[in-house]
Amino acid sequence: QDGLEINYIRPAFPDAPVTIDTSGTVLVNGMDRTGDVVAAEWVGIEPGQSMFVELTSPSGSGVGTVTIRDTYL
Repeated sequence: QDGLEINYIRPAFPDAPVTIDTSGTVLVNGMDRTGDVVAAEWVGIEPGQSMFVELTSPSGSGVGTVTIRDTYL
């Protein structure tokens, strides 16, 4: 699936990381900020599949970490 988007409209800071969970929630320091998402095309990753992720910023700078965890226990 190409071109899927999750658009979080608030600034992100190193001391207040944004966690975007593709189950449909956005957390900042553990607080629910899902209401700050203006576009969301949530997608899961099936076993054996891969996903390309691009992080962009209006300022053109920043740091991001993408973590994909196995939910099949």
